[in-house]
Amino acid sequence: MPIHKETLSLSGLPSVRQLRAFVAVYYTGQVSAAAEQLALTQPAVTVLLRELEARLGVRLFDRSTRSLRRTHAATEAVAYAERALSELEALGASMAQLAAGERGLVRIAATSTIAQTVLPPVMRRHLDLHPGVKVLIDDCAPAEFLDRVTSDRVDFGVGTLEAPVSGVVETVFLRDWLMAAALPGPGFVAGQPMTWKQLERHPIVTVKAGYGSILAQGNYPQLAGRRLVRPSVERSTAVVRRADRTLSPAAEGFIRLLSGRGNGAG
Repeated sequence: MPIHKETLSLSGLPSVRQLRAFVAVYYTGQVSAAAEQLALTQPAVTVLLRELEARLGVRLFDRSTRSLRRTHAATEAVAYAERALSELEALGASMAQLAAGERGLVRIAATSTIAQTVLPPVMRRHLDLHPGVKVLIDDCAPAEFLDRVTSDRVDFGVGTLEAPVSGVVETVFLRDWLMAAALPGPGFVAGQPMTWKQLERHPIVTVKAGYGSILAQGNYPQLAGRRLVRPSVERSTAVVRRADRTLSPAAEGFIRLLSGRGNGAG
């Protein structure tokens, strides 16, 4: 014949206030001292003790007009009570750290150019401010970027969407324009706009669509840049995330730093 273990309902479990009152009385030996320690009235502490005894089904203290004497049950129960209170305090402290963005994991999808140019300074700043938060970069091809975000493999992505996507939120923080880059010289003066017709006179080397520009990598300071006009081609870099996803405080904190990086960008 099977034996069914009775499960204690939540309504039958001790409350935090009852456990605190019990531990305080256990170590002070007096209701008055425990009441002062807990900033409660003596009758309130007495009620909490009686409620706890009723829930546990045992007497925790033998009472007389002058003193309280711990019972064997109290000696056994105090270790459980302290452990439970300690775990609850640890839970509160842990959640407070998460809520403050001081601890956690942030997963970000980004193409190689973004991962090499936009994210490193933000990651360094974020590490200085939040050393307890780990940031993982999922360096992916442009064709894989949106799938990384919508499949929930990352918290959010940093990149460019070619068109709006249903269920995806795009928050632009940086805008730039398509430029031509070359060694400065008589035929290529840095800083001056260049039309597409003028560009036709020069041999051109392009990069694969979606990977950004060579000049943006900052590894070629000897190159000069000229903004292409007639027409100008603008590119927006944004935080991309699922609309139905709640971001962690750590992720929100990283996004705030990232958005600040884009202030005044043009």
